[in-house]
Amino acid sequence: MCDFGFWFKLVVLLVSPIPYFEIKLERPTSFGKDTDPTEVRTVFLSDLLFSLMFIRLIFAFTVYFNKSGYKTQFVKVICGEENFYPGNWFILKMKLVRDPVYTVLGLFFASVFVFSNMIVIFELENFLKNSTTAMQTPYYTAIYFTMITLSTIGYGDYCPITIEGRFVTMMMAIWGAILISLFVTVVSGLFDMKDQESRALTKVDVSRQAARVIMKSLHYLRAKKKYYIAFQEKNPNVKSDFLSKSVSQSDKKKAVNDKKLTELYVVLQMQRIGLEN
Repeated sequence: MCDFGFWFKLVVLLVSPIPYFEIKLERPTSFGKDTDPTEVRTVFLSDLLFSLMFIRLIFAFTVYFNKSGYKTQFVKVICGEENFYPGNWFILKMKLVRDPVYTVLGLFFASVFVFSNMIVIFELENFLKNSTTAMQTPYYTAIYFTMITLSTIGYGDYCPITIEGRFVTMMMAIWGAILISLFVTVVSGLFDMKDQESRALTKVDVSRQAARVIMKSLHYLRAKKKYYIAFQEKNPNVKSDFLSKSVSQSDKKKAVNDKKLTELYVVLQMQRIGLEN
């Protein structure tokens, strides 16, 4: 009568070390460059059970998703109209869309916590053997190894020598590739401009172009004024009107052409600004 989810949660909750009961599993450690093929490593049942207990974190994420506001009856009705159920995967995607930075950072630090604790369970002897300073504790080494593996760098200064440790490392490498892709997506989204920012940038560019057109027009008018003054000083008997009959025909034509070119330039620049807007 119960579904698969019920039995899965029940089994996960029942997984825990048994008090005063221990099983030793001996196996050779033939991995690594400096390991002795005849060396035998003892694996305890409690170590395996401790590593499996981290599956209970799924319940913590489930509670967080249930309190996120995306599993209310109202949301279920809306999603039902679109023919799908708002499960945990849907809520995770909603979190990545609505709050990508904190969601990715939360996934990253949670992954570091889980994988570093799992790797230190199986590679404790290896980390103790490779520790060079007193400050280099096994937990510090496990966190360092986890972050290097999740970031897909992999320096190779630490190598797991147990079957369980290598299995956890493979899971870290796969999950790390997914996290890196999420990081790239989030960081690229941080540099995308919002609609109001794009509109403000367009207005700033248009205003600067208009200011440049106005300044060029003012420079032309100042040069024109200096030309009129210089012409008046050289020809005091000529009227102040530059386009009067006293001026030669070539000077008239030059002045008219200069005036038309300036007006045409201003009109073209303003039309260009209007088109870009």
